[in-house]
Amino acid sequence: MSVVAPSYRRRDALPLFVEPLLAQPELHELVVAVDGSNDGSVEWLERRRETDDRLVVLDLPNRGAGATRQAGIEAASGEVVLLIDDDVIASPGLVAGHGAHHEALGPKLVLGYMPNDWTKLPPGRRGIAYTYRRAYEQHCARFARDPKFVLYGFWGGNFSMPRSELLRVGIEGLDVKRGQDDREFGIRSAKAGIRAVFDPSLRGIHLYDRGLEAWRQDCRIQGRSRRLLHDAHADMVGAKLAENPSPSHVPDAVGMGLPGPLRPIWRLLARDPLFAPASRALTTMFDAGVRMEHLGLEVQAARAIGSIETMRGVLEHA
Repeated sequence: MSVVAPSYRRRDALPLFVEPLLAQPELHELVVAVDGSNDGSVEWLERRRETDDRLVVLDLPNRGAGATRQAGIEAASGEVVLLIDDDVIASPGLVAGHGAHHEALGPKLVLGYMPNDWTKLPPGRRGIAYTYRRAYEQHCARFARDPKFVLYGFWGGNFSMPRSELLRVGIEGLDVKRGQDDREFGIRSAKAGIRAVFDPSLRGIHLYDRGLEAWRQDCRIQGRSRRLLHDAHADMVGAKLAENPSPSHVPDAVGMGLPGPLRPIWRLLARDPLFAPASRALTTMFDAGVRMEHLGLEVQAARAIGSIETMRGVLEHA
């Protein structure tokens, strides 16, 4: 089993990521593909390699996560590749568990579980992490009910495939980011005849941590990329963001958590001239939740900010 991880400017966190993987005897190699970082990541990895030659270090020019993952897959020598993000901390047995699913090599993707622990974060970050965890758990519940949804609602960061199948499908696809790149890969995998399995016992801990501005940016990009994904794969997901999609597909219209009559208003709030004052009001609400250490208020504001930024991104690309 080869483990492949792209990494970008995470020098201080690399030991926490690398050591649990090197401690697993079933690991054949750990390929860390460094995406043009100049923060000492390559130097630390090279020093660590001196005491464990299972660690393979790729020092690459900055090209983004997709190209970096692809380079890591191409450099791997194992028959099976576990792709894991460098902010996911492997639990004991993760490598062996993935490998057991691939004893008979075939067109199969195995998705593991990677919850984040929002409770350890301070006010100002915990509400965002809670919102992310809630969305992730909703996806996982559906993964468990509907195996086809594993690919159509794909959430990467801890998954394995035979290397030959990864090369056939290709990890690089449409230039979509912040979650939709995972989903786009899942859709292409479904088109390629890949079968998917979700195994929640294959656990890693996701060190998800975002401040408000990074959260805004992530959600704005996700809105833009949702439109790109529908443009590229209308044959699979339809030409429009869906409120009532086909079975196994994702309801990805913005504002699905709102009562139906409010959804048209949300679209108006995401447009000029209402967007700026609406955004300021929601930020004031978020800041109040942080000051009072009121998790409920912080979460509601984070969800609303994320939703309006996602809608703004959709409208920018429309």
